[in-house]
Amino acid sequence: MKKLIYLFIAFIGLAITGCEPMEDVQDEINAELDSERAVADREYTLTEDDYSAIGLNFPNFNSEDDARELIPTLLETQYPNYGAGSSVSVTFDIYDPMNIDEYAVTSQDYEDAGVTYFPQTSAISSFLVSKFPSAERGDIIELTYQGVAANDTIEITSSSDYDLIGEEFAADYPDPAENVADHHSFEIRSDRNTGWSESMIREALTYILSTKDAGVSGMIYEVVYRTYNGSSGSSSMSFRYDGNAYVAVTYGEEYVFQESDTTAVEAALISDYPDAVGNLNRYGNFNLNNWDKGMIIEAAGAVLLDKFPDTETGDKYLFRYEYYDGDYGDDFVSVVYDGEEFVEDIAVSVIEMTNPFYYNNNAWMMPLILESEDYTAMGQRYPNFDDSDEALYKIAIFLGLEYPYAMEGDFVSVSYQFYSGSTSTRYTNFEFVDGAFNPISSVRTSSLQFGNVDGEWVPDNTIRYSLVGSDYTTIADALEESYPGPVDSMARYSNFDRRSNNSAYWSDEMILEAMQILLNRIAPNAEVGQKYVLTYEIYNGSNGTEDISLIKNEAGEWVINE
Repeated sequence: MKKLIYLFIAFIGLAITGCEPMEDVQDEINAELDSERAVADREYTLTEDDYSAIGLNFPNFNSEDDARELIPTLLETQYPNYGAGSSVSVTFDIYDPMNIDEYAVTSQDYEDAGVTYFPQTSAISSFLVSKFPSAERGDIIELTYQGVAANDTIEITSSSDYDLIGEEFAADYPDPAENVADHHSFEIRSDRNTGWSESMIREALTYILSTKDAGVSGMIYEVVYRTYNGSSGSSSMSFRYDGNAYVAVTYGEEYVFQESDTTAVEAALISDYPDAVGNLNRYGNFNLNNWDKGMIIEAAGAVLLDKFPDTETGDKYLFRYEYYDGDYGDDFVSVVYDGEEFVEDIAVSVIEMTNPFYYNNNAWMMPLILESEDYTAMGQRYPNFDDSDEALYKIAIFLGLEYPYAMEGDFVSVSYQFYSGSTSTRYTNFEFVDGAFNPISSVRTSSLQFGNVDGEWVPDNTIRYSLVGSDYTTIADALEESYPGPVDSMARYSNFDRRSNNSAYWSDEMILEAMQILLNRIAPNAEVGQKYVLTYEIYNGSNGTEDISLIKNEAGEWVINE
């Protein structure tokens, strides 16, 4: 108020005397206004009106780069009198839809994991936990890997297939070939001259499969064919497509692990895996936190040699067992005896596949993938959504019905199809809060600092830091031999003596050296271009503070920021 009075008096004086030119008075006024443009340091959060003023249709930015470009315009309007050296930390929202990372498992990954493929989801989870140790809840990875696929089925029902078999094998097996062409089924009575043996049928099926579309490499196909042994029936054989041809797969005798088999496992493996065997004895199943696939194959070998002591080289078995990995399930390993021990006999469909997995509660799992019937249940005409808000609204209700006993904080990731000219897969994470599933917002809050440089607002990474007691100790430890008198005073009073005629005096050069030492201690990994404004206590006859502005240069040194 006093300043306004003084200015008013100045104008009156001008009017009365006419001695001072108008230009001089204007210079005084400008100088007075410029003195108001002190270095400001404040925080500001954008409002919905601010986004509109910038020209955005939604109260958020599409990216941090957009924020860097557009916010300075707002600051020019918001703070027209802030001068050079001012800084404002601005908080704002960014539209950040879920990003899906992709990863293909490498040969080195399989080697490190000790497998050639992933037999179950728990093995994939263990791999991802070790591969991505910094994962956060809700992260999603679309993983390409070798895994076990459900076997597919091919039915040989077409009359033309049997006709082709008849033609192909007429020279080798004339009577059986004629019969299969006439009756469109395999005669399997061994006492008939028209009969087909198992090996002959395998040969015929291998041929007919070669006439069909190529299969999926690694996939096992169960081929169902017609038979006749006095009455009509059907049977099946398994074939794996190896990328070029269908190769017959033969399984060994099936054996299901019994609780009593823990005795044989204990006798063979207790010294090697005491904790795992102890857990097996206690619960009667293979806890996958204790047992990996190689260990289970060893256990299978111990049991099978105990049950089938006359096992010979080449004998195969399908060993079934129950497991626990947070939930109960059953699985199997196919093993073959090599003369010394049982080893894995890959008789499962191992194919390359790509599936999504999301991270929650220190584990990776597959998201809930909506099926066609789920869309129907939600009232959709097609197995997709074409409106984002409608999708999230309906899926939230669907989850409430799907998980009626959900508890506060429960988390689930959902994969669904979205149509917008073409169909694509979308993922949304939901959390159970206050009795309902709620989609986790795709808008996140961020902040940037802006500085005023020569009257313009620009993105600024300046960090403002005020020294604390331990910082003075750090400087004292480093410089006590170089400047014993000034350091002793600084350490005692936690300030820098700026009286030039005093033996404890700290010059500008000494303070710069002290601050360089401090920044190397508190910000050792700062990037080139990082700025700091350090505020430190001084004594110049009275207590006060001073600032020094430093920047890290290309040589990795802290220098004065001009």
